[in-house]
Parts: sequence; C-alpha cells; structure tokens
Amino acid sequence: MYQIHYFNFPGRGEIAKLIAHVGQVPYTVKNVAREEWPELKQKTTFGKLPLLKKEGDETFELHQSTAIVRHLAKEGNLYPKDLNLSSKSEELVLTVYDSSVSYVRAMFAPQEQKEEAMKKYIQEEFVAMLTILEKILGKTQKYLLGDDLYWCDLLNGRKELKA
Repeated sequence: MYQIHYFNFPGRGEIAKLIAHVGQVPYTVKNVAREEWPELKQKTTFGKLPLLKKEGDETFELHQSTAIVRHLAKEGNLYPKDLNLSSKSEELVLTVYDSSVSYVRAMFAPQEQKEEAMKKYIQEEFVAMLTILEKILGKTQKYLLGDDLYWCDLLNGRKELKA
C-alpha cells in the first residue's frame, strides 16, 4: 500500500492519485496541513511535496511529481513496456509538463500582469499543445499511443482552466 502525501488542495498530487486509482494500485492519501508542513519538510529528503511512501518499506521515499507518477504508472501497468512507446509516452508527458510550467508562471504573475499573462498562455501555448494532441489522436485509434490507455493519456486531462 502506497501513501501519497500532499497538501489538502488540488495540485501536483492529484495526478498521482488518478494514476494509482486507474491503475488499481492500492494507496491512501495523507493530507498535509499547513501547520504540519514545516516539521515534515525537515524530515523529507528534498523538502517538497508530493511525496510517495510505501507501507512496510521505511527505505522507500520518492519525491518529484513526475517520478512518482511514472512509478505508479509502472506499478499499475499504465506505462508502456515497449521502448519506442515508452519514449513517446515520455515525450507527451514532458510536453504537458512544459505547458504546466508556463501555466504556473502565468498564474503567479504580478497582479497587474496576470490577466494578460493568462490570456497569452491560453491563446498561444495551451491552444498549441491541444492542437498537437488532436493531431496525434487523429493518427491513432483510441488513445494517444494507440489502442491501450497509458499514463500520458491521463496526464493530458487538465482541470486548471475554467471556461
């Protein structure tokens, strides 16, 4: 049984929960309250969340959201075994990651620049990413890499934007 440690709000921990759920990987969620975080931060290797632990294995502690999601995807058979497909899945995941970084920059832009930064992100980068993903889906059958559901398909479900 895995434990996913994250703050009690949507963010980088959500995709780990989604991957574990879809991949039927047993897990529990340990919500970290703001007042708990300073003490817990000192006990973690990198001082960041999300954090993945495995019950019964005190030596296993995994940081970095993409590493956590990749680990859970492999555990839940949502990571391609074929080298070419796994490389393409990494390409798609990193495309979404790059877009997410730009989204966060826009969200945390100075208040007087935020509206323009979000508008630019949506109109340029987000639309470009969706256009690429639509082209890829047009070439495949059911999912981004063909007929099988993989982690890259789940990472492309974004809920940051509200119409």
